[in-house]
Amino acid sequence: MIITTARKPDVRTSAVAREIGKNYGLPFVCRGNLSLETLIAQHDKVLLLSREQLSCYTRAGQFFLHPNMAAIRIKQLRQGGEDRMLAVMDLWLVRRQPSR
Repeated sequence: MIITTARKPDVRTSAVAREIGKNYGLPFVCRGNLSLETLIAQHDKVLLLSREQLSCYTRAGQFFLHPNMAAIRIKQLRQGGEDRMLAVMDLWLVRRQPSR
């Protein structure tokens, strides 16, 4: 998995994408004129940071966090369920005991 930006990112978006990559051990790839299809073919999973959102692209499609779904996703995780986006991205979570 890599992290990249939209084709013409602003300075802040590029800096944030690089920082996310650094924090999670993901290589930052300068997008240039490469299509998402090319990046997916080369790297299997692509995190794309735009000014609007962070999305994960795979051969299966696009996954992204929508703010309106956050509460539902958190509740599901707290109940021991799985979050589909995190599973697709192969991210591990530190599980803590549910608060009582």
